[in-house]
Amino acid sequence: MPRMTPPLAVSLPERLILETVAASDQIPANVRKRARVVIMAGEGAKNCTIGLELGMHRSRVLFWRRRFSASGIRGLWDTEGVLPQDRIPEAVEQAIVSDCLYRPRMSGVFARERILGGSLTWNVRSLARRHGVSQATVQRVWKKYGIKMVRYYRMDRGVDLQKLKISQDPLFAVTIYEIAGLFYETFGPVLVLCSRERPFSELALSPISREARQEIAEELAMLIRNLEERNIKVLLKNAGLPNFRQPAPATEQFLEFLRTIVANPWNAGAQVHLLVDSWECGAQASVAARALIAERPSIRLEIAPRITPRTDWGNWVTCWLRAIAAWPLQTSFIERAFQIRELLRRDRGRLGSRMIC
Repeated sequence: MPRMTPPLAVSLPERLILETVAASDQIPANVRKRARVVIMAGEGAKNCTIGLELGMHRSRVLFWRRRFSASGIRGLWDTEGVLPQDRIPEAVEQAIVSDCLYRPRMSGVFARERILGGSLTWNVRSLARRHGVSQATVQRVWKKYGIKMVRYYRMDRGVDLQKLKISQDPLFAVTIYEIAGLFYETFGPVLVLCSRERPFSELALSPISREARQEIAEELAMLIRNLEERNIKVLLKNAGLPNFRQPAPATEQFLEFLRTIVANPWNAGAQVHLLVDSWECGAQASVAARALIAERPSIRLEIAPRITPRTDWGNWVTCWLRAIAAWPLQTSFIERAFQIRELLRRDRGRLGSRMIC
């Protein structure tokens, strides 16, 4: 009598995530196929049937069943296949990324390269020369972080925000469970997201469709961008008045905002992501705020790229929200997004600083 293959243990949240993986065209084809293996195995399909339908040998079906059982969904991705002699120090890798996103070649010591006919933005050749690595190494770093240069109209090239990865973890978006707050002051907008690592089988994911998730993200992003545009218009309008004074950064308000988020018991043990416009300007420049962030490794500064032409903080935040909404969202995130959306809708008529937490 043939032995029956027991169904693979796959929870409902894991199935929702796997279905998203299998349907996404942004994920490598081999990972999508492995996700389908796990989905079919969870439905009780035989290993031979799975192999025939997906064009995979039975031994590979068994291998990916075991990998999922041992490592979960993240185990479906391949580890980076870089030979030891081709690896570069982490500091060099981060320096390459930092140059691409935050440091124009035209600034400081790089001005001469521009005069001699170089580009305002970096390319593979110039980065390889600056950091003493091969062009293949730079290309590998760009691929890892999703860095792609595109031309913006007649302007110089810049980083494509749509391709830029918000995290090296392919399932980072699923770990986001809350929008912890929004601080808006003309020179220093901040959106705060919280993520927490926990088994995907324990997550309370919302069953709403991808279209509904994207609609929520788009409307929230639109309200935030409108908030930014109105404050800038008021600033420019008032700048022409004789008694106009440049608004002072709201350092105390920002520090209060940051302490409120950190003190919230709901955020205990979470990674707090501060999506800031620039650490060198606005409310974030407070010495006390810097000290608070420095002493808490759980707080991460996510700084908007400065080198992308025609890009502001609102567009960058929009890319984050879209990338997160492409995945199943935790119920707590949806509830919080609705709350902030309603607050911003009611607040349309007011101008000035905003602090929501």
